[in-house]
Amino acid sequence: MKKFLLKLSLFLALCATAFVGAVALNLLRANEVEYKFPADKHVLFIGHSHIEVGVNPALVPESINWAKSADSFHTCAARLELALRDNPQIDTVFLAVAPFNFKKNVDAGFGSERECGFHAMQYFRIFGLRESWNIWGFGFVKEILKNPGRLALGLIKSQEAQKKSLGGFLDHRVRNLEKDIRYGFQNRTKTKTEDSRHSGEGILYGYFRKMVDMCKARNIRVIALDMPLYQPEKYYDMPYFYKTFQEYFPDVEMWDYANWECADENRADINHLNRWGAEIFSRELAERMIREGIIQAPADE
Repeated sequence: MKKFLLKLSLFLALCATAFVGAVALNLLRANEVEYKFPADKHVLFIGHSHIEVGVNPALVPESINWAKSADSFHTCAARLELALRDNPQIDTVFLAVAPFNFKKNVDAGFGSERECGFHAMQYFRIFGLRESWNIWGFGFVKEILKNPGRLALGLIKSQEAQKKSLGGFLDHRVRNLEKDIRYGFQNRTKTKTEDSRHSGEGILYGYFRKMVDMCKARNIRVIALDMPLYQPEKYYDMPYFYKTFQEYFPDVEMWDYANWECADENRADINHLNRWGAEIFSRELAERMIREGIIQAPADE
């Protein structure tokens, strides 16, 4: 029995050592990955899924779409820092904003259990242990313990795979608008509960300010991009959104497309365009960018 317990103890000690080693290697490797984009891509689109599915970079010359589903301002700030670190050619950044980013007590969702499960495994490598703890508390430790396979996978990903996992354009070939309306999007958003460890607006707005300051320190033009929504006044408090954005970020220009009109068949749901809507929107956005001198008109035009 003693021999069995000794062997078991040694085995558990080896497992613990391997686990701690894997965590340490993940943290070290995060700093080794280069997030370089093609040299001719000097316009960066970054933020949550509205941009991820709504801006097709193939139709917006000189741009890269590095948006990611469910991105919040803190995770976006972490990725933006990496992008700017490795891509000195970037001179314009479009940051995704939406009314749900500027609602009352928005920090209540900061570091929530749901958000932790979605982001902690990937972003603790980028944030480091201290900031990860500040954001998610013990939740990120539990997430690592629950997913040793994903932890190990992070060690064998190529640099290109790691870069793609942090964002990119998604060709969204769905038409679920009617279903989204039928199942009561408004009721779901009203009854959704969040972790109450935090309250107020200072944390997430602080990360947005960090992104703005990062860009301005490099003389990069920063534009808040409010993507198309279906009947936004019905589902969101739009006056509060605009008022709050102006109050906190009067120095940031916004390109507001919340009420951009398109056929229902070009929407994936209430919040997102589908691939066909993205084609139309991206061409229109590119035309405006050409008029403002952000990008050049294609040579064949």
